[in-house]
Amino acid sequence: LLIMSQTPSTEFFELFELPVSYEIDLAKLAVTYQKLQAQYHPDRFASEDAKTRRAAVENAALINQANDTLIDPLKRGCYLLKMVGSECNPGNNTISDGAFLMRQLEYRERLEEVDENEDPFAAIDQVRDDVTEHQNQLIDAFKSSYGSGDFTVALDNLTKLQFFGRLKRQLDDQEAELEDALL
Repeated sequence: LLIMSQTPSTEFFELFELPVSYEIDLAKLAVTYQKLQAQYHPDRFASEDAKTRRAAVENAALINQANDTLIDPLKRGCYLLKMVGSECNPGNNTISDGAFLMRQLEYRERLEEVDENEDPFAAIDQVRDDVTEHQNQLIDAFKSSYGSGDFTVALDNLTKLQFFGRLKRQLDDQEAELEDALL
């Protein structure tokens, strides 16, 4: 069976046969994930001894963890930082960038005003487009700072990226509430 260590290394990338990079082929990730799931699913080892069954469960968990890490831009960035020995816990970091914090407040105000808009769905789409644009800018900034070895700035970019992830979840929730109100 597969069993890999639980310490950050290139193993997640190796597992999915991907180059170590922030930029990954999501289609290849999905195909390889399905292949690995089929190959190492615990049900395939149900008639084996307890040690083999336990290993199969651990392998399935590792495959799921690796997929969840590589598919998510924030987790993938943290994984890359951990690979080079940098701490990565964006939830515990504070942001002192005043312009960024003001932008966050503006987005929150826009979200609060969506319901009052003549076309709330169009307003949500506009906010989502703006959030996506800023997310992409932060991703580019992360790639640049990570590539140049400035891991402190890279972590700062991931911390900011986390805020945009929350905004997108709020947008999705607000959109779902609007759709429910139409029904």
